[in-house]
Amino acid sequence: MAVLRTALAFLLLHRTYLTDDCLARDAWMILTIDFVLMALWVIGQWRRRVTWRGEEFVIRAGRLGRVEEGARDHS
Repeated sequence: MAVLRTALAFLLLHRTYLTDDCLARDAWMILTIDFVLMALWVIGQWRRRVTWRGEEFVIRAGRLGRVEEGARDHS
């Protein structure tokens, strides 16, 4: 309910004080992007492996190190 209330307040304020209808029409994207970015952040907290330029790295004790060939999981 709070999200809906925030979105409606945003739309009302921009429709009232700004003459740009495009901003009010596209305001729904702000909430959508916020939820997608939050979900990506949460997902990133679980995964400790990073693939960069075709090589796989793992984060251990706050440091980034290469994954050994035998230690790769094939999931």
